[in-house]
Amino acid sequence: MSKFLCLLVLVLVLCSFAFGQEKPNFDAGSKALLFEWSGFSDLGANAYMGGIGGKYFISPLMGVRGALQFSHMKMTNPFNPVPGTNQTGKDGESTASLFGLAGAVEVHLSAQRVSPFFGGGISFQTTSTEEKDMVTDPNPQTTTKNANGYNEFAIFGLVGVEFFLYKQMISLAAEYDIGYAKRSYKDEEITSASTTVTYKQGSGSFYGIENSGMITLAVYLP
Repeated sequence: MSKFLCLLVLVLVLCSFAFGQEKPNFDAGSKALLFEWSGFSDLGANAYMGGIGGKYFISPLMGVRGALQFSHMKMTNPFNPVPGTNQTGKDGESTASLFGLAGAVEVHLSAQRVSPFFGGGISFQTTSTEEKDMVTDPNPQTTTKNANGYNEFAIFGLVGVEFFLYKQMISLAAEYDIGYAKRSYKDEEITSASTTVTYKQGSGSFYGIENSGMITLAVYLP
């Protein structure tokens, strides 16, 4: 069974359980832990981008939220000598890291089990990359930094629906964003032996409805 079908079955089971529960109560001071998934094209792991955060209601129908994203990847391409030779060399290596922060305000239209909301927010994201070539000695190893590194700042409006699975304890929310993002690419640095060459890279911008959307699981705290 595909991941999408598994998720669909889980949601249907939880929804059928939820209809037997009382509707939630929104109160000023309510708070929740948030687990976010976004960037899904077909709910495949290759398109995953997620985060963790929190939400706090400053009034019965208005909440503020913040989220943190962090990931680090490292892969090694081992050096393999030609069989029957005494070759030596250096392994290749690729690393990439991402860090992001986001904050938003939600305004809910009702305090029901199904609660539509709208709002707006800002976000910042930065990525760094580094690649080291696999080489045979005595050739120098080439290191390339930030071939795909960037800083991105965005402002956005949002619209979505939060569905409570069990009173004011567990909910699922889905939303779409529309906004403006400005991305500045970091300088690319290529180092070989003792020589480093720096290449200036450009910048870009985007505005429109984000086609990935976002799914959030909220666990409300007592």
